[in-house]
Amino acid sequence: MIVAPLIAALWTASAGAVTLPDFSQALLQVRQTVLETRQAQVQQKAADLSGEIRSLAWDIDRERTKVSQFRWRIQDVARRARQSQNGQDSFLRGEVQRLTWDLQESARQLDWGLRDLRNISRQALKDPALVAPARQLDAAVQWLQSDANWIEMEARNAGWDLRRAGLSMEAWDVERSGSDITRAARDLQYESRQLLLKVQ
Repeated sequence: MIVAPLIAALWTASAGAVTLPDFSQALLQVRQTVLETRQAQVQQKAADLSGEIRSLAWDIDRERTKVSQFRWRIQDVARRARQSQNGQDSFLRGEVQRLTWDLQESARQLDWGLRDLRNISRQALKDPALVAPARQLDAAVQWLQSDANWIEMEARNAGWDLRRAGLSMEAWDVERSGSDITRAARDLQYESRQLLLKVQ
């Protein structure tokens, strides 16, 4: 008899101490959690894009080094073509074919870089964290464009010497490959400028 009222009194006291959560407070906490998660995702995406842009800038700079070396190789082929007009250079055709293959491979690498850059641009948004990497990429592409212009000019000049040496098809291949590199560099320059404008 004494125990039952005591239990009832304790139950009432403990029930009164339990407070139900405020719905508006819980909703605010959920919203805060969602915002923090979204902000973390945005920051992670920016960090990933920043790394991709820098990596692409290094790739372009590495390819630019190869492109700059083509100038001397093209000049050497042109010199040998001029000399072969007085006596056939039996190794010239093979050298021109190797040069053409290397020029075409470089143009393909630049086209792949262009594809990657366009993919990055589709994902990029205005973000101060992306400005420095985008500028690094733009600078690398500018240097590439400068070297590519020289390559196209040298290839065109070499074409005349190769034709006079009886290598008309090879001359056309060298000229076309030089133009492909210049076209890829020009497209990269346009896209890198667009990316820089987008993130600033």
